[in-house]
Amino acid sequence: MSSLKKLEEVINGKSISQAFLYIYRYFWLKIVNVIFSAYGKLILTLWGARIGKNLEVKGFLRVHLDGKLTIGNSVRIISGPQNYVGGNRRTSIWIGRNSNLFIANNCAISNSTFVCLESIKILEETYIGGGCEIYDTDFHSISAEIRRNDVNIPVGSIEIGPRAFVGGFTTILKNVKIGEGAVIGANSLVTKDVPAYEIWGGVPAKFIKKVE
Repeated sequence: MSSLKKLEEVINGKSISQAFLYIYRYFWLKIVNVIFSAYGKLILTLWGARIGKNLEVKGFLRVHLDGKLTIGNSVRIISGPQNYVGGNRRTSIWIGRNSNLFIANNCAISNSTFVCLESIKILEETYIGGGCEIYDTDFHSISAEIRRNDVNIPVGSIEIGPRAFVGGFTTILKNVKIGEGAVIGANSLVTKDVPAYEIWGGVPAKFIKKVE
């Protein structure tokens, strides 16, 4: 069904003033999204990211790339207040030197933060809910002596998907692989591998049941 057909169904039976507001909002959002997407592509390109076709960006991104960012085709990114689930948080991407963040085709990301100091892979058709935090580093050592000098910081790769779903406000830490079709409940803390087609949740995340 076309977008205009959906709009027609929404405004069917509304008053003239209500119908006008629906139409105004529909086309205004279309224009805004085009502007945001163009701006997002420009910023990512200037930082040296490789971008596929039909990238859609809603809102202003925060980006710092010393490593490699690859974005596949038809990826959707929401950043800022357009997504109520993620609040006003902007999608933030920080990639360290010699590190690699890969986002495959048809993924959707909302108001989330990525810190990549080794490797993060978001595979095909994976959805990352509002306010998630995905870190492949501990940031600091648990040893006070080492922490003082910020050396030998533990890092470890992360892989999510394909076709996985990560609920809002979830944190995913280093050395984690979330399998195909897996579902992570909202507000979870993922510290170990999640097998394919299983639902996990909690702090730390634990097995709940199989995906039906």
